[in-house]
Amino acid sequence: MSKKSGEELAKELPPNATMRDIFDFCKKNDIHSLAQGMIELPPPLKLRQIAANIVSEGSEIHQYRNRFGEDEYRDALVTLQEKRYHTKITKNNILATAGVSGALVSILMHLKNKKGLENLRGPGLIVPFYTYHAKQITDILGKQPVYVNSKQDFRADFDEIHKALFEGPGLDLLIFTNPGNPGGNLWTREEILKLVEMTEKAGCLLLIDEIYSDLVWKGEFYSPAQDKLYEHVLVARGFAKSLAAQSWRCGYLIAHETMINEIMKIHDPIYISVPWTQHAIGQYITQHFDDFVNHIEETGTLMKNNWKILAPALQKSLGWTPIDPEGSMYGMFFHHAKSDMDAIVAGLSKGVGVAPGSIFWPNNPQNTGYIRIHCGITEEKAKEIAAALSS
Repeated sequence: MSKKSGEELAKELPPNATMRDIFDFCKKNDIHSLAQGMIELPPPLKLRQIAANIVSEGSEIHQYRNRFGEDEYRDALVTLQEKRYHTKITKNNILATAGVSGALVSILMHLKNKKGLENLRGPGLIVPFYTYHAKQITDILGKQPVYVNSKQDFRADFDEIHKALFEGPGLDLLIFTNPGNPGGNLWTREEILKLVEMTEKAGCLLLIDEIYSDLVWKGEFYSPAQDKLYEHVLVARGFAKSLAAQSWRCGYLIAHETMINEIMKIHDPIYISVPWTQHAIGQYITQHFDDFVNHIEETGTLMKNNWKILAPALQKSLGWTPIDPEGSMYGMFFHHAKSDMDAIVAGLSKGVGVAPGSIFWPNNPQNTGYIRIHCGITEEKAKEIAAALSS
């Protein structure tokens, strides 16, 4: 643990530090970090063994892969959708992507090319939001998103959504994450179907980032793809969180076949192909589906238990009020400090780095009243952090 005071450490933080900045900072200063959503657990052993066998095969596996994704991967994903999500689709409704980010970047480029920057409405981003969604919109389109506020409990505010869609110029794309990052809120079936109906009426694409679809802590997960492939709805998923395969960059997009074909034409020249690791995930799902399910359930249980360890420890030590999550791998707190940075300093002084709420809100306000932690650590580390907080 660093011997520097919280104030000394805070002075070394870069202005408007992101969760990745804080993670790197904590690592440099020997401080426990709960800031960045990095799963500090290995992928399943059987998956790693399959990958080891595949990578040692002949040269063909190291060549460029199919532009839509290899049949072995997409066929496995079709099976996964039916067995786990009760969703019947074909591989023509699936595009292998370079993670969820690869899907989002390709969709933004598709809209830019199709509509032209001068005619493009939005895109809209539901607040609070994943920081890189905002950055990707800004970097690719050269303008800020249209921010759509939620209610204080992070539930959908349909009055605000209606304003964004139907009052003023409207939107051509609306993005949100389910379960939520950073809020940990789980959208209900009724809420999602209402949003699907509203965006369809407004002529707006709806992109749902479902990277945390396998990490649901309370309630029942629902995706519109379970009932119907709407022409304007795109669902992006991946395995960075559920299988802890963060550097593997294997994601996928579920959409109407027409949209899959259009997005592929954008994704292919940017990313060339999804890595060979797609073969390992495909074989793992096909050959060891029970192990896949067990791993996900064990990971989810671990994270929920870590929250039960960390939340009361942070509340007792720092006076932060926990907001119980319904899903994802995160938990939010009301910090009651004068600013988010004051809360960060208080955490650093106790030997733990957390993410300020400001990075998940428009224009990085000084005081959102929130901080966020992630729970993707070992139980031993969670207990170690809790013990340090109580000392």
